[in-house]
Amino acid sequence: MRYFILPCILLLSTMLSAQYTIKGKIVDVNEAPLESVNITLLENDSVFTKGTVTGKNGAFELKGVNPGNYLLKASFVSYAPLSYAISGLSKDMNLETIVMEESAMQIGEVSVVGRAAVTKADRIILFPSGEQLASSANAIVLLSSLALPRLLVNQATNSVSLPGNEAVELRINGVVAGNDEVRALPPNTIERIEYIDNPGLRYGEANAVLNYIIKRRLSGGNVRLDLSNSLVRINGSDLFSAKINYRKSEFGLSYMNDFRDYYNYERNNTETFYFDNYTLKRIEESRKSRNSNIYHNIVLNYNLTDTKNFLNVSLKYQGINSPHEDYNSLITVSDDPVPVEMKDYTSYNVHLPSLDVYFERTLTDKQKLSVNVVTTDRYQDTEREYEEIKNDIPYAFSTLVTSNAYSIIGEGVYEYDWGKGKLTTGLKHLQKWMNNDYQTDVLSHSSMQQSDTYLYSEYAGTVHRLNYTIGIGGKRSGYSQDAGKYAYYTSSLRSVCSTGLTTKALFVTA
Repeated sequence: MRYFILPCILLLSTMLSAQYTIKGKIVDVNEAPLESVNITLLENDSVFTKGTVTGKNGAFELKGVNPGNYLLKASFVSYAPLSYAISGLSKDMNLETIVMEESAMQIGEVSVVGRAAVTKADRIILFPSGEQLASSANAIVLLSSLALPRLLVNQATNSVSLPGNEAVELRINGVVAGNDEVRALPPNTIERIEYIDNPGLRYGEANAVLNYIIKRRLSGGNVRLDLSNSLVRINGSDLFSAKINYRKSEFGLSYMNDFRDYYNYERNNTETFYFDNYTLKRIEESRKSRNSNIYHNIVLNYNLTDTKNFLNVSLKYQGINSPHEDYNSLITVSDDPVPVEMKDYTSYNVHLPSLDVYFERTLTDKQKLSVNVVTTDRYQDTEREYEEIKNDIPYAFSTLVTSNAYSIIGEGVYEYDWGKGKLTTGLKHLQKWMNNDYQTDVLSHSSMQQSDTYLYSEYAGTVHRLNYTIGIGGKRSGYSQDAGKYAYYTSSLRSVCSTGLTTKALFVTA
Protein backbone atom coordinates (compact mmCIF):
# COMPACT_ATOMS: atom_id res chain seq x y z
CA MET A 1 0.00 0.00 0.00
CA ARG A 2 2.76 2.48 0.87
CA TYR A 3 4.22 2.01 -2.63
CA PHE A 4 0.89 3.22 -3.97
CA ILE A 5 0.24 6.11 -1.55
CA LEU A 6 3.68 7.73 -1.91
CA PRO A 7 3.43 8.28 -5.69
CA CYS A 8 -0.10 9.69 -5.21
CA ILE A 9 1.15 12.14 -2.61
CA LEU A 10 4.01 13.22 -4.87
CA LEU A 11 1.62 13.62 -7.81
CA LEU A 12 -0.83 15.66 -5.74
CA SER A 13 1.98 17.87 -4.43
CA THR A 14 3.22 18.46 -7.98
CA MET A 15 -0.28 19.42 -9.14
CA LEU A 16 -0.80 21.86 -6.26
CA SER A 17 2.55 23.56 -6.80
CA ALA A 18 2.29 23.73 -10.61
CA GLN A 19 1.57 26.99 -12.40
CA TYR A 20 0.18 27.44 -15.89
CA THR A 21 -0.14 29.97 -18.71
CA ILE A 22 -3.31 31.34 -20.28
CA LYS A 23 -2.98 33.06 -23.64
CA GLY A 24 -5.06 34.16 -26.62
CA LYS A 25 -5.58 36.86 -29.23
CA ILE A 26 -8.21 39.65 -29.42
CA VAL A 27 -9.50 40.89 -32.79
CA ASP A 28 -12.48 42.95 -34.02
CA VAL A 29 -15.22 41.75 -36.38
CA ASN A 30 -12.94 42.52 -39.33
CA GLU A 31 -10.25 40.27 -37.80
CA ALA A 32 -7.99 43.27 -37.14
CA PRO A 33 -5.92 42.89 -33.94
CA LEU A 34 -6.99 45.09 -31.01
CA GLU A 35 -4.13 46.61 -29.04
CA SER A 36 -4.30 47.60 -25.33
CA VAL A 37 -7.37 45.49 -24.52
CA ASN A 38 -7.60 44.97 -20.74
CA ILE A 39 -7.36 41.33 -19.70
CA THR A 40 -8.18 40.53 -16.06
CA LEU A 41 -8.30 37.17 -14.30
CA LEU A 42 -10.64 36.90 -11.32
CA GLU A 43 -11.23 34.16 -8.79
CA ASN A 44 -14.75 32.87 -8.13
CA ASP A 45 -15.29 35.48 -5.42
CA SER A 46 -14.33 38.26 -7.92
CA VAL A 47 -10.92 38.78 -6.29
CA PHE A 48 -8.40 40.22 -8.77
CA THR A 49 -5.64 37.69 -9.48
CA LYS A 50 -3.69 38.85 -12.53
CA GLY A 51 -3.99 41.40 -15.29
CA THR A 52 -2.35 42.41 -18.55
CA VAL A 53 -3.06 44.15 -21.86
CA THR A 54 -2.85 42.95 -25.45
CA GLY A 55 0.10 43.85 -27.64
CA LYS A 56 0.15 45.30 -31.16
CA ASN A 57 -0.79 41.92 -32.62
CA GLY A 58 -3.72 41.57 -30.21
CA ALA A 59 -2.04 38.76 -28.28
CA PHE A 60 -1.99 38.42 -24.49
CA GLU A 61 -0.40 36.00 -22.03
CA LEU A 62 -0.96 35.43 -18.32
CA LYS A 63 1.86 33.45 -16.71
CA GLY A 64 2.19 31.84 -13.29
CA VAL A 65 -1.50 31.00 -12.80
CA ASN A 66 -2.25 28.47 -10.06
CA PRO A 67 -4.66 25.54 -10.65
CA GLY A 68 -8.30 26.38 -9.93
CA ASN A 69 -11.49 28.01 -11.21
CA TYR A 70 -11.37 31.50 -12.71
CA LEU A 71 -13.29 34.11 -14.67
CA LEU A 72 -11.32 35.78 -17.46
CA LYS A 73 -12.60 39.17 -18.66
CA ALA A 74 -11.67 41.13 -21.79
CA SER A 75 -12.69 44.80 -21.95
CA PHE A 76 -11.94 47.70 -24.26
CA VAL A 77 -13.24 51.22 -24.77
CA SER A 78 -16.60 51.22 -26.65
CA TYR A 79 -16.52 47.43 -27.17
CA ALA A 80 -18.87 44.95 -25.52
CA PRO A 81 -16.98 43.19 -22.68
CA LEU A 82 -16.44 39.44 -22.82
CA SER A 83 -16.18 36.88 -19.99
CA TYR A 84 -14.88 33.31 -20.03
CA ALA A 85 -15.37 30.81 -17.22
CA ILE A 86 -12.30 28.60 -16.68
CA SER A 87 -13.12 25.51 -14.68
CA GLY A 88 -10.43 23.35 -13.12
CA LEU A 89 -7.33 24.83 -14.75
CA SER A 90 -4.77 22.02 -14.77
CA LYS A 91 -2.66 22.74 -17.85
CA ASP A 92 -1.58 25.57 -20.15
CA MET A 93 -4.58 27.04 -21.98
CA ASN A 94 -4.74 28.73 -25.39
CA LEU A 95 -8.04 30.51 -26.04
CA GLU A 96 -7.06 31.04 -29.69
CA THR A 97 -8.81 34.03 -31.36
CA ILE A 98 -11.46 36.04 -29.49
CA VAL A 99 -13.71 38.46 -31.40
CA MET A 100 -14.95 41.68 -29.74
CA GLU A 101 -17.83 43.72 -31.13
CA GLU A 102 -18.51 47.43 -30.77
CA SER A 103 -21.37 48.36 -28.43
CA ALA A 104 -24.11 50.97 -28.42
CA MET A 105 -24.50 52.99 -25.21
CA GLN A 106 -27.00 55.39 -23.65
CA ILE A 107 -25.80 58.74 -22.21
CA GLY A 108 -28.51 60.42 -20.15
CA GLU A 109 -31.31 61.35 -22.56
CA VAL A 110 -29.07 60.96 -25.60
CA SER A 111 -28.44 57.75 -27.50
CA VAL A 112 -24.96 57.14 -28.79
CA VAL A 113 -24.60 54.93 -31.81
CA GLY A 114 -21.10 53.53 -32.26
CA ARG A 115 -18.44 54.66 -29.80
CA ALA A 116 -19.29 56.52 -26.58
CA ALA A 117 -15.82 58.01 -26.73
CA VAL A 118 -14.05 60.71 -28.70
CA THR A 119 -10.36 60.37 -29.46
CA LYS A 120 -8.34 63.57 -29.66
CA ALA A 121 -4.66 64.17 -30.31
CA ASP A 122 -3.70 64.08 -26.64
CA ARG A 123 -6.54 62.19 -24.87
CA ILE A 124 -9.57 59.94 -25.02
CA ILE A 125 -12.84 61.49 -23.77
CA LEU A 126 -15.34 58.97 -22.42
CA PHE A 127 -19.03 59.48 -21.63
CA PRO A 128 -20.24 56.88 -19.10
CA SER A 129 -23.76 55.60 -19.70
CA GLY A 130 -26.55 55.92 -17.15
CA GLU A 131 -26.38 52.17 -16.57
CA GLN A 132 -22.64 52.28 -15.92
CA LEU A 133 -23.01 55.15 -13.46
CA ALA A 134 -25.90 53.49 -11.61
CA SER A 135 -24.12 50.15 -11.25
CA SER A 136 -20.81 51.59 -9.94
CA ALA A 137 -20.22 51.86 -6.19
CA ASN A 138 -17.78 54.75 -6.65
CA ALA A 139 -15.75 56.63 -9.24
CA ILE A 140 -12.88 54.12 -9.06
CA VAL A 141 -15.11 51.09 -9.66
CA LEU A 142 -16.66 52.95 -12.63
CA LEU A 143 -13.36 52.62 -14.50
CA SER A 144 -13.83 48.83 -14.65
CA SER A 145 -16.83 49.19 -16.96
CA LEU A 146 -15.10 51.77 -19.18
CA ALA A 147 -12.26 49.41 -20.11
CA LEU A 148 -9.57 52.02 -20.59
CA PRO A 149 -6.44 50.85 -22.43
CA ARG A 150 -3.68 49.49 -20.15
CA LEU A 151 -5.49 50.61 -16.99
CA LEU A 152 -5.86 47.95 -14.27
CA VAL A 153 -8.60 48.50 -11.67
CA ASN A 154 -8.52 46.65 -8.35
CA GLN A 155 -12.02 46.91 -6.90
CA ALA A 156 -10.99 45.24 -3.63
CA THR A 157 -8.53 48.05 -2.78
CA ASN A 158 -10.24 50.83 -4.79
CA SER A 159 -7.02 51.56 -6.67
CA VAL A 160 -5.84 51.95 -10.26
CA SER A 161 -2.49 51.13 -11.79
CA LEU A 162 -0.71 50.34 -15.04
CA PRO A 163 1.25 47.18 -15.91
CA GLY A 164 4.60 47.41 -14.14
CA ASN A 165 3.12 49.62 -11.38
CA GLU A 166 3.64 52.76 -13.44
CA ALA A 167 2.27 56.00 -11.96
CA VAL A 168 -1.33 57.12 -12.64
CA GLU A 169 -2.21 60.74 -11.81
CA LEU A 170 -5.82 61.48 -10.78
CA ARG A 171 -7.52 64.85 -11.31
CA ILE A 172 -10.96 66.36 -10.71
CA ASN A 173 -11.90 69.20 -13.08
CA GLY A 174 -8.20 69.57 -13.86
CA VAL A 175 -7.11 69.76 -10.21
CA VAL A 176 -4.72 67.07 -8.92
CA ALA A 177 -6.63 64.81 -6.50
CA GLY A 178 -5.85 61.87 -4.26
CA ASN A 179 -7.32 58.40 -4.56
CA ASP A 180 -9.59 59.07 -1.54
CA GLU A 181 -11.01 62.24 -3.10
CA VAL A 182 -11.88 60.42 -6.33
CA ARG A 183 -13.41 57.55 -4.39
CA ALA A 184 -15.66 60.09 -2.60
CA LEU A 185 -17.16 61.31 -5.90
CA PRO A 186 -20.79 60.18 -6.41
CA PRO A 187 -20.80 58.44 -9.82
CA ASN A 188 -24.00 60.23 -10.92
CA THR A 189 -22.18 63.60 -10.76
CA ILE A 190 -19.60 62.54 -13.38
CA GLU A 191 -20.18 64.09 -16.79
CA ARG A 192 -17.18 62.61 -18.58
CA ILE A 193 -13.69 61.22 -18.00
CA GLU A 194 -10.61 62.34 -19.91
CA TYR A 195 -7.92 59.66 -20.20
CA ILE A 196 -4.41 60.68 -21.23
CA ASP A 197 -2.46 57.46 -21.73
CA ASN A 198 0.62 59.19 -23.14
CA PRO A 199 1.09 62.30 -20.95
CA GLY A 200 3.32 65.09 -22.14
CA LEU A 201 5.92 67.24 -20.43
CA ARG A 202 3.25 69.01 -18.37
CA TYR A 203 2.56 65.92 -16.24
CA GLY A 204 6.13 65.12 -15.23
CA GLU A 205 6.67 61.51 -14.15
CA ALA A 206 3.03 60.40 -14.61
CA ASN A 207 2.58 57.53 -17.08
CA ALA A 208 -1.18 58.12 -17.42
CA VAL A 209 -3.66 60.80 -16.31
CA LEU A 210 -7.36 60.44 -15.44
CA ASN A 211 -9.33 63.69 -15.28
CA TYR A 212 -12.90 63.48 -13.94
CA ILE A 213 -15.16 66.28 -15.21
CA ILE A 214 -18.00 66.82 -12.73
CA LYS A 215 -21.46 68.20 -13.46
CA ARG A 216 -22.28 71.57 -11.93
CA ARG A 217 -25.48 72.09 -9.92
CA LEU A 218 -27.05 75.37 -8.84
CA SER A 219 -28.73 74.01 -5.73
CA GLY A 220 -29.05 70.89 -3.57
CA GLY A 221 -26.26 68.55 -2.63
CA ASN A 222 -25.42 64.97 -1.75
CA VAL A 223 -24.19 62.84 1.13
CA ARG A 224 -22.24 59.57 0.81
CA LEU A 225 -21.34 56.95 3.40
CA ASP A 226 -19.18 53.96 2.48
CA LEU A 227 -18.33 51.48 5.24
CA SER A 228 -16.09 48.46 4.76
CA ASN A 229 -15.18 46.63 7.97
CA SER A 230 -14.12 43.10 8.86
CA LEU A 231 -16.29 41.08 11.25
CA VAL A 232 -13.48 38.80 12.47
CA ARG A 233 -10.55 41.19 12.98
CA ILE A 234 -9.79 44.89 13.42
CA ASN A 235 -9.52 45.95 9.79
CA GLY A 236 -11.58 48.48 7.87
CA SER A 237 -11.87 51.42 5.52
CA ASP A 238 -14.66 53.99 5.93
CA LEU A 239 -15.59 57.08 3.94
CA PHE A 240 -17.99 59.98 4.49
CA SER A 241 -18.51 62.87 2.08
CA ALA A 242 -21.00 65.70 1.69
CA LYS A 243 -21.47 68.52 -0.83
CA ILE A 244 -23.78 71.54 -0.90
CA ASN A 245 -24.37 73.65 -4.02
CA TYR A 246 -25.57 77.26 -3.99
CA ARG A 247 -25.70 79.09 -7.31
CA LYS A 248 -22.12 79.26 -8.61
CA SER A 249 -20.54 77.92 -5.40
CA GLU A 250 -19.99 74.42 -4.06
CA PHE A 251 -18.92 73.49 -0.52
CA GLY A 252 -17.55 70.01 0.19
CA LEU A 253 -16.32 67.91 3.07
CA SER A 254 -14.88 64.39 2.97
CA TYR A 255 -13.35 62.15 5.61
CA MET A 256 -11.72 58.80 5.02
CA ASN A 257 -10.01 56.42 7.44
CA ASP A 258 -8.19 53.17 7.01
CA PHE A 259 -7.25 51.09 10.04
CA ARG A 260 -5.97 47.65 11.07
CA ASP A 261 -4.60 45.87 14.12
CA TYR A 262 -3.07 42.42 13.59
CA TYR A 263 -1.81 40.50 16.62
CA ASN A 264 -0.43 37.52 14.69
CA TYR A 265 1.50 39.36 12.04
CA GLU A 266 4.19 37.26 10.34
CA ARG A 267 7.28 37.94 8.29
CA ASN A 268 9.13 34.87 7.03
CA ASN A 269 12.21 35.31 4.85
CA THR A 270 14.73 32.98 3.27
CA GLU A 271 17.84 34.50 1.69
CA THR A 272 20.62 32.70 -0.15
CA PHE A 273 24.05 34.30 -0.67
CA TYR A 274 26.42 32.89 -3.28
CA PHE A 275 30.17 33.32 -2.85
CA ASP A 276 33.09 32.00 -4.87
CA ASN A 277 33.68 28.88 -2.76
CA TYR A 278 30.49 28.38 -0.77
CA THR A 279 26.79 29.21 -0.37
CA LEU A 280 25.23 30.82 2.71
CA LYS A 281 21.55 30.56 3.59
CA ARG A 282 19.80 32.83 6.10
CA ILE A 283 16.33 31.82 7.37
CA GLU A 284 14.04 34.09 9.38
CA GLU A 285 11.15 32.29 11.13
CA SER A 286 8.48 34.62 12.43
CA ARG A 287 7.24 34.59 16.00
CA LYS A 288 4.08 36.26 17.29
CA SER A 289 4.22 39.92 16.18
CA ARG A 290 1.87 42.91 16.00
CA ASN A 291 1.12 45.43 13.27
CA SER A 292 -1.35 48.28 13.79
CA ASN A 293 -1.98 51.66 12.20
CA ILE A 294 -4.75 54.14 11.47
CA TYR A 295 -4.86 56.58 8.56
CA HIS A 296 -6.99 59.75 8.39
CA ASN A 297 -7.68 61.95 5.36
CA ILE A 298 -9.82 65.08 5.75
CA VAL A 299 -10.60 67.48 2.89
CA LEU A 300 -12.47 70.80 3.08
CA ASN A 301 -13.22 72.08 -0.40
CA TYR A 302 -14.74 75.16 -2.02
CA ASN A 303 -15.09 75.95 -5.71
CA LEU A 304 -16.65 78.75 -7.73
CA THR A 305 -17.62 78.39 -11.37
CA ASP A 306 -18.95 80.84 -13.95
CA THR A 307 -18.83 81.00 -17.73
CA LYS A 308 -15.15 81.92 -17.95
CA ASN A 309 -13.61 81.26 -14.52
CA PHE A 310 -13.09 78.30 -12.23
CA LEU A 311 -11.65 78.61 -8.71
CA ASN A 312 -10.98 75.65 -6.44
CA VAL A 313 -9.60 75.88 -2.89
CA SER A 314 -8.85 72.71 -0.90
CA LEU A 315 -7.63 72.48 2.69
CA LYS A 316 -6.38 68.96 3.39
CA TYR A 317 -4.99 66.96 6.27
CA GLN A 318 -3.49 63.47 6.17
CA GLY A 319 -2.36 61.70 9.31
CA ILE A 320 -0.88 58.27 10.04
CA ASN A 321 -0.45 56.81 13.51
CA SER A 322 1.36 53.48 13.67
CA PRO A 323 2.10 52.48 17.29
CA HIS A 324 3.15 48.94 16.37
CA GLU A 325 5.20 47.74 13.43
CA ASP A 326 6.77 44.89 15.35
CA TYR A 327 8.67 41.82 14.23
CA ASN A 328 9.80 38.94 16.47
CA SER A 329 11.84 36.34 14.65
CA LEU A 330 14.29 33.49 15.08
CA ILE A 331 17.20 33.77 12.64
CA THR A 332 19.38 30.83 11.68
CA VAL A 333 22.39 30.85 9.37
CA SER A 334 23.55 27.73 7.57
CA ASP A 335 27.17 27.97 8.80
CA ASP A 336 26.24 28.71 12.46
CA PRO A 337 24.27 26.21 14.60
CA VAL A 338 23.38 28.86 17.21
CA PRO A 339 20.18 30.81 16.34
CA VAL A 340 19.67 34.51 16.96
CA GLU A 341 16.51 35.86 18.56
CA MET A 342 15.58 39.17 16.93
CA LYS A 343 13.14 41.84 18.15
CA ASP A 344 12.43 44.87 15.98
CA TYR A 345 9.88 47.38 17.29
CA THR A 346 8.99 50.54 15.30
CA SER A 347 6.38 53.26 15.84
CA TYR A 348 5.81 56.44 13.86
CA ASN A 349 3.45 59.40 13.37
CA VAL A 350 2.95 61.47 10.24
CA HIS A 351 1.10 64.80 9.97
CA LEU A 352 0.61 66.36 6.55
CA PRO A 353 -1.58 69.48 6.24
CA SER A 354 -1.75 71.23 2.85
CA LEU A 355 -3.49 74.05 1.01
CA ASP A 356 -4.24 73.76 -2.73
CA VAL A 357 -5.48 76.79 -4.74
CA TYR A 358 -6.31 76.32 -8.43
CA PHE A 359 -7.60 79.04 -10.78
CA GLU A 360 -8.50 78.61 -14.44
CA ARG A 361 -9.68 81.30 -16.87
CA THR A 362 -11.00 80.82 -20.38
CA LEU A 363 -9.52 83.68 -22.41
CA THR A 364 -11.24 82.84 -25.71
CA ASP A 365 -12.89 79.80 -27.23
CA LYS A 366 -9.41 78.47 -28.03
CA GLN A 367 -7.25 79.87 -25.24
CA LYS A 368 -7.06 78.92 -21.58
CA LEU A 369 -4.83 79.98 -18.69
CA SER A 370 -4.50 78.13 -15.36
CA VAL A 371 -2.52 78.81 -12.17
CA ASN A 372 -2.01 76.33 -9.32
CA VAL A 373 -0.32 76.96 -5.95
CA VAL A 374 0.14 74.19 -3.36
CA THR A 375 1.74 74.48 0.08
CA THR A 376 2.49 71.53 2.38
CA ASP A 377 3.98 71.05 5.83
CA ARG A 378 5.00 67.46 6.62
CA TYR A 379 6.04 66.38 10.12
CA GLN A 380 7.13 62.85 11.02
CA ASP A 381 8.70 61.18 14.04
CA THR A 382 9.91 57.58 13.96
CA GLU A 383 11.11 55.57 16.96
CA ARG A 384 12.81 52.19 16.63
CA GLU A 385 14.12 49.68 19.16
CA TYR A 386 16.18 46.78 17.84
CA GLU A 387 17.61 43.84 19.78
CA GLU A 388 19.43 40.60 18.95
CA ILE A 389 20.12 37.90 21.54
CA LYS A 390 22.65 35.12 20.90
CA ASN A 391 23.93 32.75 23.59
CA ASP A 392 21.97 34.87 26.09
CA ILE A 393 24.12 37.88 25.15
CA PRO A 394 22.04 40.88 23.97
CA TYR A 395 22.96 43.47 21.40
CA ALA A 396 20.55 46.43 21.20
CA PHE A 397 20.21 49.96 19.90
CA SER A 398 17.44 52.54 19.63
CA THR A 399 16.89 55.50 17.30
CA LEU A 400 14.58 58.49 17.21
CA VAL A 401 14.24 60.44 13.97
CA THR A 402 12.25 63.66 13.71
CA SER A 403 11.79 65.35 10.34
CA ASN A 404 9.94 68.40 9.12
CA ALA A 405 9.56 69.49 5.51
CA TYR A 406 7.78 72.57 4.19
CA SER A 407 7.23 73.12 0.49
CA ILE A 408 5.49 75.46 -1.93
CA ILE A 409 4.77 74.58 -5.55
CA GLY A 410 3.55 77.08 -8.14
CA GLU A 411 2.59 76.35 -11.74
CA GLY A 412 1.18 78.41 -14.62
CA VAL A 413 -0.08 76.80 -17.85
CA TYR A 414 -1.22 78.39 -21.12
CA GLU A 415 -3.13 76.34 -23.72
CA TYR A 416 -4.13 77.15 -27.29
CA ASP A 417 -6.43 74.70 -29.06
CA TRP A 418 -6.40 74.66 -32.88
CA GLY A 419 -8.91 71.81 -33.11
CA LYS A 420 -6.52 69.40 -34.82
CA GLY A 421 -3.80 70.19 -32.34
CA LYS A 422 -3.05 71.87 -29.03
CA LEU A 423 -0.11 74.01 -27.87
CA THR A 424 0.74 73.89 -24.16
CA THR A 425 3.33 76.09 -22.47
CA GLY A 426 4.01 76.05 -18.76
CA LEU A 427 6.29 77.20 -15.96
CA LYS A 428 6.59 75.30 -12.68
CA HIS A 429 8.62 76.07 -9.56
CA LEU A 430 9.22 74.05 -6.38
CA GLN A 431 10.79 75.41 -3.19
CA LYS A 432 11.37 73.03 -0.28
CA TRP A 433 12.93 73.31 3.20
CA MET A 434 13.79 70.20 5.26
CA ASN A 435 15.11 69.70 8.80
CA ASN A 436 16.03 66.33 10.35
CA ASP A 437 17.12 65.35 13.87
CA TYR A 438 18.70 61.94 14.53
CA GLN A 439 18.97 60.67 18.12
CA THR A 440 21.05 57.54 18.83
CA ASP A 441 23.96 57.70 21.27
CA VAL A 442 24.43 61.30 20.16
CA LEU A 443 22.17 63.94 18.64
CA SER A 444 22.80 65.09 15.08
CA HIS A 445 21.00 67.65 12.94
CA SER A 446 20.82 68.32 9.22
CA SER A 447 18.97 70.88 7.11
CA MET A 448 18.52 71.18 3.38
CA GLN A 449 16.90 73.48 0.85
CA GLN A 450 15.79 72.40 -2.59
CA SER A 451 14.53 74.35 -5.60
CA ASP A 452 13.41 73.24 -9.06
CA THR A 453 12.33 75.51 -11.91
CA TYR A 454 10.87 73.88 -15.02
CA LEU A 455 9.88 75.57 -18.30
CA TYR A 456 8.36 73.58 -21.16
CA SER A 457 6.42 73.92 -24.40
CA GLU A 458 4.66 71.13 -26.26
CA TYR A 459 2.42 70.62 -29.29
CA ALA A 460 0.12 67.63 -29.81
CA GLY A 461 -1.63 67.14 -33.13
CA THR A 462 -3.32 64.66 -35.46
CA VAL A 463 -2.80 63.95 -39.14
CA HIS A 464 -5.30 61.42 -40.48
CA ARG A 465 -4.79 58.44 -38.13
CA LEU A 466 -1.41 59.56 -36.86
CA ASN A 467 -1.23 61.21 -33.44
CA TYR A 468 2.02 63.02 -32.74
CA THR A 469 3.54 65.05 -29.91
CA ILE A 470 6.67 67.15 -29.89
CA GLY A 471 7.95 69.18 -26.97
CA ILE A 472 11.00 70.80 -25.44
CA GLY A 473 11.74 71.61 -21.80
CA GLY A 474 14.45 72.92 -19.56
CA LYS A 475 14.98 72.55 -15.81
CA ARG A 476 17.20 74.15 -13.21
CA SER A 477 17.67 72.21 -9.97
CA GLY A 478 19.53 73.39 -6.92
CA TYR A 479 19.94 72.37 -3.32
CA SER A 480 22.03 73.30 -0.34
CA GLN A 481 22.83 71.18 2.71
CA ASP A 482 24.85 72.46 5.64
CA ALA A 483 27.99 73.92 4.05
CA GLY A 484 27.45 72.57 0.52
CA LYS A 485 25.52 74.25 -2.29
CA TYR A 486 24.88 72.78 -5.74
CA ALA A 487 23.00 73.63 -8.94
CA TYR A 488 22.64 71.87 -12.28
CA TYR A 489 20.68 72.27 -15.52
CA THR A 490 18.92 69.69 -17.69
CA SER A 491 17.02 69.87 -20.96
CA SER A 492 14.60 67.45 -22.58
CA LEU A 493 13.27 66.94 -26.10
CA ARG A 494 10.23 64.73 -26.50
CA SER A 495 8.58 63.43 -29.67
CA VAL A 496 5.99 60.66 -29.85
CA CYS A 497 4.02 59.27 -32.77
CA SER A 498 1.20 56.74 -32.48
CA THR A 499 -1.57 55.45 -34.69
CA GLY A 500 -5.15 55.57 -33.54
CA LEU A 501 -8.59 55.92 -35.07
CA THR A 502 -10.01 59.41 -34.45
CA THR A 503 -13.68 58.68 -33.89
CA LYS A 504 -16.79 60.83 -33.78
CA ALA A 505 -19.81 59.84 -31.71
CA LEU A 506 -23.16 60.04 -33.50
CA PHE A 507 -25.76 61.68 -31.22
CA VAL A 508 -29.46 61.14 -31.76
CA THR A 509 -32.00 62.90 -29.54
CA ALA A 510 -34.19 60.39 -27.73
